[in-house]
Amino acid sequence: MGINTEIRAVDALALGTSEVYPIEIVSAYAALANKGVYSKPFGITKIVDRYGNVIKEFFPDRKEVLSEETSYLMTSLLQTVMDRGTGGSARWKYKFNRPAAGKTGTTQGWSDAWFVGYTPQVAAGVWFGVDDYQVSLGPGQDGSKAALPTWAKFMRESHKILDMPRVNFQKPSGIVVSEICSVSKMGSRKACPVEKEVYKSGSEPAQKCRIHRN
Repeated sequence: MGINTEIRAVDALALGTSEVYPIEIVSAYAALANKGVYSKPFGITKIVDRYGNVIKEFFPDRKEVLSEETSYLMTSLLQTVMDRGTGGSARWKYKFNRPAAGKTGTTQGWSDAWFVGYTPQVAAGVWFGVDDYQVSLGPGQDGSKAALPTWAKFMRESHKILDMPRVNFQKPSGIVVSEICSVSKMGSRKACPVEKEVYKSGSEPAQKCRIHRN
């Protein structure tokens, strides 16, 4: 997904314990927004001379790195962060109410604060920190408090200024929505409290709930 920074081989890697450049993690998230297609970041679209003649033009370098279904599942997970998790203040406090997905990030000692997220049209990331890990941002300055406000304001205003239409993430044909037991997370029975979850077709729970059999 475009991350070229050397990643340390430690068990806690899945929690995000190795450093990366912001542009790398934002472009990786952008691949999720782009249905699994990674676009290598570039900053110059074309070079023209003083007469307007195009000397050199640059185009996106794209490749498919994930399936549409996997990208949609990840987006569904990260939408929960925005709607019911640590990214919730983007909604109620900063009034960014478009369909969006994102994630906070915080390191020990409050030395780094992250928020990276996207809509179907824009991906953006915010990092606050100091290169010296001994310097803290201050107690409690986690991703949701230090980084999310800037991200939410930028996303709110950029969509407004660019007059982008409000659009939803498109569900691929290979994704199914199943009712499951909200306690056991298995297939629901009549007595189960139920919730809906998205699955790649064929991976939905095959067994019924064992808690609410009667």
